Amino acid sequence: MATKNKSPKKPFLVKDQQPEVPAELLQEALNLIAHEEFYEFASHLETARAMLHKYPALVLATEFPEFLRKHYLEEYDQEPNEDGQCISPEIDVPACIELNALTPEIRDQLLPKALDVARTWLKKKIAG
Repeated sequence: MATKNKSPKKPFLVKDQQPEVPAELLQEALNLIAHEEFYEFASHLETARAMLHKYPALVLATEFPEFLRKHYLEEYDQEPNEDGQCISPEIDVPACIELNALTPEIRDQLLPKALDVARTWLKKKIAG
């Protein structure tokens, strides 16, 4: 009797199934991420306004004060920003201020991150 040549079975990968994220949980994650963006912007704005009010000559000077530059370099290991450009937020906060809400474009921009956050929350809830 002839035996059939049995070749070893090929391994296959099972794709990790992403849990379905409830709309309420996704909205909660989206609200949290937007809040963090708005809070950070508001914090920088509050500091800028206070510094401008108290030290207008320093804030509006064309060059960074040399005395402070050495301390800045020591702490941050980089030159202070001299071109008047500030760190931009990841989202267009002024557009949200004007609308008094998240713009649809910003919602779409934050959605992937919110989905990741919501999935993490869901996995922890399921596992825990």
